[in-house]
Amino acid sequence: MIVEMALHTWTGAVFQTIMTAVGQNYGAGKYKRVVRSIILCLILVTVSIAVLGLLTVWNGRFLLGLINGEPDVIANGMVRIKTNLSVYFLLAVMDAFSGALRGLGRSITPTAVTLLCACGLRIVWVATAFRSAPTLETLYLAFPLSWICVSLVNGAILFFVCRAIVSGRAESRVLKILR
Repeated sequence: MIVEMALHTWTGAVFQTIMTAVGQNYGAGKYKRVVRSIILCLILVTVSIAVLGLLTVWNGRFLLGLINGEPDVIANGMVRIKTNLSVYFLLAVMDAFSGALRGLGRSITPTAVTLLCACGLRIVWVATAFRSAPTLETLYLAFPLSWICVSLVNGAILFFVCRAIVSGRAESRVLKILR
């Protein structure tokens, strides 16, 4: 859907922004600005995507009707909009955490977490939950659940990395493992 592509483009832009801002401040040794950049980007992307997602939910039938006016198509499209776009800010948070970690020079960690949590969880979800309740709602729930999983893990890693950097322990043994 065009709206979803626009929202995803916006989250991608914030991903690039946070990665650049964090990387530049980290490279300059301005560690408090690293944390400030992360917080500001998280607020920006979460609020903007939440508002745009809710506007999409409220106007979903109209937007879907522009593409196809068949009632079944609109009903199925609304399932996706309500299940995924209403919580699309979770994807934005996931991308922001991943971008921040990459800006801090930790690119392998968010990649591995995304593969395990997003891809792995979705495969398990389809093999278990979707198999027992094969509905569009059940299928689409795999996305926000995987976004939450990736966000929680990457967010925890980012918290510990930032805490170590701000306290002057940027090269601790734990942080070397998380590269």
